[in-house]
Amino acid sequence: MGWSSKTYAKLDNGQNSVNKPNLTIHVQGATHFLSWELPYFRKYFNIVNTPDKNNILFVFGPDALASGSLLPAKLRVVLLFPGFGYNPYHNIIHQYGMREVIDQYYDLVFVNPGPIHEAFRNCEKLRLCPFSINTDVIKLRNPRNKINNLIHISANSPQKDWTRSRDIMRLTGLKYEVFPSREFTIYKSILGKLRLYLYRKGYFKPNPLYFAGYDSHHKIIEKYHKYDGFVHIAAEIPHLIDGKYTATLLEAGLTGAILFWHDTLGLGNDFETIFNLSVDPLKAADEILQIRQSINIEAHSKKTAEEIYEHTNPEKIIRNRFEAIKELL
Repeated sequence: MGWSSKTYAKLDNGQNSVNKPNLTIHVQGATHFLSWELPYFRKYFNIVNTPDKNNILFVFGPDALASGSLLPAKLRVVLLFPGFGYNPYHNIIHQYGMREVIDQYYDLVFVNPGPIHEAFRNCEKLRLCPFSINTDVIKLRNPRNKINNLIHISANSPQKDWTRSRDIMRLTGLKYEVFPSREFTIYKSILGKLRLYLYRKGYFKPNPLYFAGYDSHHKIIEKYHKYDGFVHIAAEIPHLIDGKYTATLLEAGLTGAILFWHDTLGLGNDFETIFNLSVDPLKAADEILQIRQSINIEAHSKKTAEEIYEHTNPEKIIRNRFEAIKELL
């Protein structure tokens, strides 16, 4: 199901214009990622609540692909990315089923560089677009001038391969943290059950990051700023996929953190400032220490923030999506 009329009324905020094409956004589980793109959608489109045969329909996320195909639209567009249980990269049944829906019901498909692009690369409706992050909130405060500590931030899920990043950070001998903590405590267990109880009773609106295994976005952003380097080294886990670059890796880079990454699927590195390390923990730890001694850290930190912004700022990304949609109107 899409968002309620009350929600859309708040999103509209009096910015409708007869000069903009009407667009309805249909989203289910990806509301966190949509939140910072909405102001830019409103810049180029007249956001309306009710799907209509005279409106463009923008389906946001793979979990809404099937339900979006049932809604009326003049032009039906979908943005696909890893997650939400869909794996067309490894699972040929998912790939075939999703492709059938796309071929029959959709006019345009946006994907990020990575496994989803590889799965559907022979689809003529495909358009490649970078992953967007909240560049209005996440900014460079303090360029790093040293690499004395490291952090890994991810959900506790198999495809993140977080234990590998932990082992690499430990082997460097530098101070490090895995966040959120994977240590089980009675306090965390009670707090988690309390949150779930209050949510079910309707006492608060859930933060989608909590239910994805993260913490509040504000707390995560503060963690980025406290550390000099961000480590996400993941081997390919059979039958599971993640994005080519995780959201937390890119967000950390926007704060100027030095980024250490592994090209898990062998698809190439799109960034000059992201260091592609070995998947072997001992080698990767040694590579971090060598980089620590060999680069101008402050200059690299600033360049990282600039490059991540250039690739991921939502205004540019949505403008490009708008131009692609406009070609089909």
